[in-house]
Amino acid sequence: MSTSSDRASPRPVPAQARSRQRYEDICAAAIRVLRTGGMSACTMAAVAAEATMTPTSLYRYFPNVEALLASVAQMQLDQINDQLDRGLTGLTSVDDARAALLAGLDGYEQLFRSDGAMRAVWAGSLALPALAELNEADSRRNGALLEERLRPFRRTPLEPGRGLLTAHLVGSGVVLLLDLDEPEASAVGGPLRAVGLRLLDE
Repeated sequence: MSTSSDRASPRPVPAQARSRQRYEDICAAAIRVLRTGGMSACTMAAVAAEATMTPTSLYRYFPNVEALLASVAQMQLDQINDQLDRGLTGLTSVDDARAALLAGLDGYEQLFRSDGAMRAVWAGSLALPALAELNEADSRRNGALLEERLRPFRRTPLEPGRGLLTAHLVGSGVVLLLDLDEPEASAVGGPLRAVGLRLLDE
């Protein structure tokens, strides 16, 4: 029996430069479709048309739309992780760490607000098990990074799982913010940032 991960597995990323470029072009086409039409518009036929290729050619790279969305989502998650990694590099004090956490939260929210494709993918993540699995794995990755970079600024180690929980809560909280009207989003934004800053509390 195939699992959701099996169904969401793309073909291996091509090693040959021309084929790899085509793979990346397909992902870029999917992102454009998501930005203009959302998840419901992101079909294999629509992406093939946007990428100016036949559906048959598209299926050589991705077995189904879930696998395509998983690849796009992984690209987005890698972008967020890289941004977090850069923001938490070179910290020298608790004040540095606090400022970096706040800047990271602001940048994360801005990324979601400015990119319709990202909003579309993660708003629909609960409907696609493969995206939920990616989201959990990414929360573990970001949580481990937070624990590692903030360790020097704590007298005691963080409790096991605290980084994972914080990363997941913040990620889910940012997606929630986008669904709220402005007054409510402003009211929730402060407590959400406090969740991240509590990683520095003893």
